[in-house]
Amino acid sequence: MTASKQRGAEELRTQIATLEAELADAERSLAALGTQMRAVEASAMNAIRSGKDYEARAFLIEQRSKIEDAAAIEADIKVLRAILDECYDFSRSMGLR
Repeated sequence: MTASKQRGAEELRTQIATLEAELADAERSLAALGTQMRAVEASAMNAIRSGKDYEARAFLIEQRSKIEDAAAIEADIKVLRAILDECYDFSRSMGLR
């Protein structure tokens, strides 16, 4: 392998590692957000049962916001996985992995 190919291969490995780290961070963020969403939902249900309509509404608005955040993170994860799949395929086709 020539020096330029070696540099290119190392750069690809570095980029893959960076993408894998971003994916892991996004997955951790999504898991944490899921925990928060369950807590907000429980709070909303408790407020509803207690007849605290204003408080319940505030929790439901917060829950909606968290659902939107989760959807954005899920979209990011989908894109990161697609990019990584392409990188893995390219790496294999070049005999690098």
